[in-house]
Amino acid sequence: MRGIRKIIGLFVIVCIAMPTLVGIIWSTGFTSAVLTQTFLAEVPQKTVQQLPALLDQFTNMAKGSDAIKNKNARAWIKALDQTKTTPSQILKQIGVYQWLESELSNTLGKFGKMIKGEVAPGQLVLNNKVLKKALAHPAFHQYIKDVLAQLPACQEPQRKAWTQTLQQQKDEDTKLPACNPGTAVTQTMIKKMVAAVVLMPEKISLLKKDIPLLLQMVRIASATMWILFLIPALFLLLGAGIAGGTNSKSFLRWLSIPIVLASLFPFVVSSAVRYATLLALRIDPGHWSEQFQSAYYTPEMQRLMLEKTAPLIESIIAPLMSSVADVALITIIIGGILFLLSFVATGPAETKEA
Repeated sequence: MRGIRKIIGLFVIVCIAMPTLVGIIWSTGFTSAVLTQTFLAEVPQKTVQQLPALLDQFTNMAKGSDAIKNKNARAWIKALDQTKTTPSQILKQIGVYQWLESELSNTLGKFGKMIKGEVAPGQLVLNNKVLKKALAHPAFHQYIKDVLAQLPACQEPQRKAWTQTLQQQKDEDTKLPACNPGTAVTQTMIKKMVAAVVLMPEKISLLKKDIPLLLQMVRIASATMWILFLIPALFLLLGAGIAGGTNSKSFLRWLSIPIVLASLFPFVVSSAVRYATLLALRIDPGHWSEQFQSAYYTPEMQRLMLEKTAPLIESIIAPLMSSVADVALITIIIGGILFLLSFVATGPAETKEA
């Protein structure tokens, strides 16, 4: 009878309690990381801080004769490289980086405060005034002219392609020929850009209602995520009670050891995933299989791009995996304390059963 009891207890622990605990550790770790004000505010800031260097690095890498497969794209990259002002310099000069770093980060930071209850739920608005001013900046229009000036003059078919593209009413996947269409067509393009910027809304409401259902669900998830640990706890207590019987030492060991073992899995895997992801970024599949190769970039270019973006990706993955590891470590400590208590526990001895 004791053997059957232990089999039933083991089944409850291994098949129900431990998988549930593992799943909740992962979900709690991700939720606690993503819904923090720090994560929502710092990730965009880190991204924007690294964008200028990344943009210039990609331009430098792409100008190599063997980096870009597409002839038209190679001509555009060459024109960008020959222009006195770099892409990152013009974006910084007209204020795009300023908008990304201040407005976008502040908006996401406010969303984080709403989730934590530090700010009353209300409308979340993304202010586009700085962005509109940047896109309408004369320096940006001059930069476009400077880039086009580095290209050869368009032939008649190419000029027609430019004109037809500018006359399109809908956005279509068209590729502009890498040539200078002339002053008239360039001015027409800039006028259309200015008109499009004028039509851009100055403010975009990201939350249509005062307390949208999505925000309510997120706040509930953030507030109750730790309560979810009661689910595996109940199954662990049930399994340990069945398998351990009335013997306190046995009960605590049946309870503590599964907690430690289940928690070790996400603790180890979360650390491994972080380093495995960064390693995978440096092992470009385009090198060993043609089906993964880009139609525009060579495998070497793909590898370099992944290598340069690895720190940015790590800044996103690291807090997620660290949060999972922290949650797992807490449960490991709890399991360890329960295991130590089993050495000093006293209780009725377990009786032998036929």
